[in-house]
Formats: sequence, structure tokens, C-alpha cells
Amino acid sequence: MASLGRLRYNDRIGTDVGTDGPSTPLACPESNGMLILSRKLDESITIGKDIVITITKIEGSAVQIGIEAPREIKVYRQELADKINSAKSLTAALE
Repeated sequence: MASLGRLRYNDRIGTDVGTDGPSTPLACPESNGMLILSRKLDESITIGKDIVITITKIEGSAVQIGIEAPREIKVYRQELADKINSAKSLTAALE
């Protein structure tokens, strides 16, 4: 891994970092446009102005995260979001 400004990146993805900090993510084609960041325990990632994701615990291959977001932002684990979306699609199809 190389260091570039305040962000670290690997060979799959980099971030264009100017004097004002990170700007547009630069992803190689096989990363599907996903920004990949490395964080250690108690380090955070900020999304926009209102969302902060913090690494709160690391045990083996499990990572616990804390998410600070406005109440109007719905936050779901992916598997639960998939079930909710499937249920909504089924309900819409039955109407």
C-alpha cells in the first residue's frame, strides 16, 4: 500500500488528493467504482457533512462499526435491505 495525502490506497483504487484534501475517487475497472479505504480501530470515515462511520471493534475477521447519521437517513445491513426491497417488489406486483 502506498500513502497519498491523508488517504491510503492499494493498486485497485486511488484517490485524487489536492491541497484541500481528497476529491474524486479514481477506480480501476475491476473495482466497480468502489472507494476502498483502510481504517484502524477508532478511526472514522466521513460521508458528506452528516454521516460518520467509525471502526469500534475488530475481532478476527469481524469488524464492528458505528454509524452517526441524521434520523431521516435509513441505515440497514445489506441482507436486510435486500429483504425489504424484495417484499416491496412482491407487494407492488400483487397490487
